[in-house]
Amino acid sequence: MKAAILVYGMYREFDYCIKRWVDIEKYLDCDYYFSTWTKSEQKYSDIDLFKKFDVTPNMITDYLPNCVYNIIDNDYIFPIKPPYPNSNMLMFHWKNLYKLMIDSGNHYDIVILIRTDGVLSLNEEVNIDDWINEHPNDLFGDPINMILTNPDNTKPISEYFELDLYKITSNDIMFAGSMDIMSKWINIIPDTTNINKILHSHFWLATTFENLKLYPNPHFPFTCHFIRPKFYLF
Repeated sequence: MKAAILVYGMYREFDYCIKRWVDIEKYLDCDYYFSTWTKSEQKYSDIDLFKKFDVTPNMITDYLPNCVYNIIDNDYIFPIKPPYPNSNMLMFHWKNLYKLMIDSGNHYDIVILIRTDGVLSLNEEVNIDDWINEHPNDLFGDPINMILTNPDNTKPISEYFELDLYKITSNDIMFAGSMDIMSKWINIIPDTTNINKILHSHFWLATTFENLKLYPNPHFPFTCHFIRPKFYLF
């Protein structure tokens, strides 16, 4: 089975995470696409300092030699930052990666979209080819969650539904599906560079999936967790 692995976002901890990925090429014939920024800046998880560095091509190709990649100047794309910049920026990468993949002219049996700071793991030992063939119409990812607005422990949960006092949200760590399934939601992402368009990735994803009746299925052979940088390594 042919797979497109789309790696997105600020470079962050990619060099650390990729060394801990499951050997996905043991299960799938993979092509890699990478969309990131020229600079990476992230707060350490254990100290009030930031990890900052410039991103160069070898930081990608040393790990993924035949990767198709874009290293993009954030300030050129977003000279004025939108209200929720992280959402606009990561959604920009989703669209850019999908375009890179489509422009390749290749057909893929499955597309896996994963964060740069995500560690790809094997969730269960199954025949991956059979699994893909048996789930052609599934989007894989964390299920949609509900969060209560202004939660009050004295109210029954049913009252929140009756008064529409809740929001639905979706995690964006990893998604996977056929080219057709992935295109259904990626192709309708609005112009993320429009600073007047207020986007919040978690809410946008959940609402879009709900509207498309495309409910993420968490039962996927692969899983992902993300890593935050640590200043102190002991």
